[in-house]
Parts: sequence; C-alpha cells; structure tokens
Amino acid sequence: RSYMGVFRSFQKNKGPINFVVVDHSSTKALMDDHPFEKVQQFCLFTREDDFQICDRLTRETRKLVKTVTVVDLYGMSVFSGDADKRFAKALGDSSNISSDLYPQFLLKTIVINLPSVFNWIWKILTIPIK
Repeated sequence: RSYMGVFRSFQKNKGPINFVVVDHSSTKALMDDHPFEKVQQFCLFTREDDFQICDRLTRETRKLVKTVTVVDLYGMSVFSGDADKRFAKALGDSSNISSDLYPQFLLKTIVINLPSVFNWIWKILTIPIK
C-alpha cells in the first residue's frame, strides 16, 4: 500500500531534492496502519539517508552539500480535514531531532501551489500600515 507521494531527484555533485506531493499522500492511512514511533523513526531515517549522501558529496567535492525539499500543496484544502495531526507530530518531532543531529543540513524548503487562503493571508500581512 502506498502512503506518501515522495520522490527524490539528484543533480550532479548536488544534494538530494525531495519532492513531497500532498495530493498523492495518505497520511491518515499511514498513521492508522503503523505505530507513531515507527513513522517517526522512518521520517528520521530518510533524513539520515539524505545526510549520508550530502556528507559523501561534501567530502568528494570539498564543498558543503545540502538538501532541498519541495512541497507541492496542490489539491490541499485547509478546511478539508485531510491533514493528520498524528503525522504532523511525527514529522515535527523527527524534524526537531534531525536539526539537532544535522545542523545546517537543509538548504531550503520550497512550498508551491499553496491553498488560496494563504494568498489572502499574505495580502493582509503585506498591506502597508499608514
């Protein structure tokens, strides 16, 4: 059974680029089928795998290699209830652990196809105050 729409790509002498496609993910089914600790450990394992790749490339090229994550939120609705709080906690916990283990490992996270509510929030936040 497939739970996550996660794909990895590489560029020559660059770190991994991880693409997370929310529309192709079923975090609720994942959390229903597997214990919290297993999901958390798997999330941490994927970061360890990325770190090993970046560390090897850093040593080979003598240039710091980091990873990039692209999160595609196409088809996600803020109000649909699709997001699973258990998965968000497992991912957040593993992210906190990995930031302690691998500081400055993530070059950037790019979020694309945000739900329209975020555009409205951004517009409100960027209105000049007079």
